[in-house]
Amino acid sequence: MPEIAAILIDPTRPDRSGATRINTTLEHLRHHVGGDIETVYGYRRPDNTETEAPRVTFICNENGKCLLDDHGRPTRLALNAHATGLYWHYNALVFGEDVFVGTVLVFGGIDDDGEMLPVPQDVVDVHTSLVNCTYAEQYSYLATTAH
Repeated sequence: MPEIAAILIDPTRPDRSGATRINTTLEHLRHHVGGDIETVYGYRRPDNTETEAPRVTFICNENGKCLLDDHGRPTRLALNAHATGLYWHYNALVFGEDVFVGTVLVFGGIDDDGEMLPVPQDVVDVHTSLVNCTYAEQYSYLATTAH
């Protein structure tokens, strides 16, 4: 499989994080997240409506997504605030509930053959706003939207 556009978010290595191209073979995905993977999805469109099919794919270590009240949370993985914020933005159902720890890869949705698509530009833009601390001013309209 060729490399596709993605976002790599490593909470311990900001210099390594950002928009990039990543090979989507299972071996490469495991390498990036440091072990077996878990996949979760986001559904929000740029117009703030939801899609039925996943629009954004988040891949983390199988121990990388935790409920805030989960006492089994692995302490060896650093909290990933940028990936968590991005996940909350694209999946309102998990807002304030699930958090990411460790490295997270972000891609687009899934095509009809089950293959991941490149990360959409609006997702890159939201990630950039989180990193640059401009999210609140750029997406303030979401604060009035019930989650």
